[in-house]
Amino acid sequence: MHSEVPNAEDLPTTHVPLPSWVNQAAKRESISNLPLGPSDYFHQRRGPKDPLPKRSDATPTQDIKARQRGTIIHLLLEGLAGLEAEYYETTARQFLMHYPDMEVEHEQIISEVIKLLENPDLQMLFGPHSRAEVPIGGRVLMPGGDQQLFSGRIDRYVELPEAILIADYKTTRHPPSPDDPIETDIAVQLEIYRKLVTAACPGKEVRCAIVWTTGPYYRAVTSEELETAWKKIN
Repeated sequence: MHSEVPNAEDLPTTHVPLPSWVNQAAKRESISNLPLGPSDYFHQRRGPKDPLPKRSDATPTQDIKARQRGTIIHLLLEGLAGLEAEYYETTARQFLMHYPDMEVEHEQIISEVIKLLENPDLQMLFGPHSRAEVPIGGRVLMPGGDQQLFSGRIDRYVELPEAILIADYKTTRHPPSPDDPIETDIAVQLEIYRKLVTAACPGKEVRCAIVWTTGPYYRAVTSEELETAWKKIN
């Protein structure tokens, strides 16, 4: 003979406390499980209908031309760094022979590159002990709590006795005036690089700078500027 199954209402009531996480806000998901380039962070956060920031009145054709010109200067800075100054001009002219469509700008490009390489503030950055296109990657704790994965390359990197100096090229930016504040997206990009390098080289101060290749224009970025921009991330 089978025993009767008790009705649910006849069962004793048991109060089980809820786990503590029930009343806690759910952790926001990371932007992506795939690594982002430090310069891509703001583009990923921007909605599909949000306009890209406009920093100049250049036409699309002028902007493309400036981008091509900036790429050439980028390559020249990488290739000439470490050479003796007496070889700068000859080597640059040989390189520019591969870009006949830019011939009208060759002289100006050579002048700007040599001026930048001979800048006394950049001697360590472009000297024989500097490195170009240094790969870096890792997770960075973002202000919102995400552990975002990043992967990128540092344009110029040099380890000084007292600090590490990194510089990022901007080939499509129009150089601001010395009194203009650093733009938030640029500062956040540099801060991501700084955090990655600091994690890889604990105990070393990491200094940051920007080199606008259109100009050219060099600007050191202070820790205060980087930290201020970092706090603006939601």
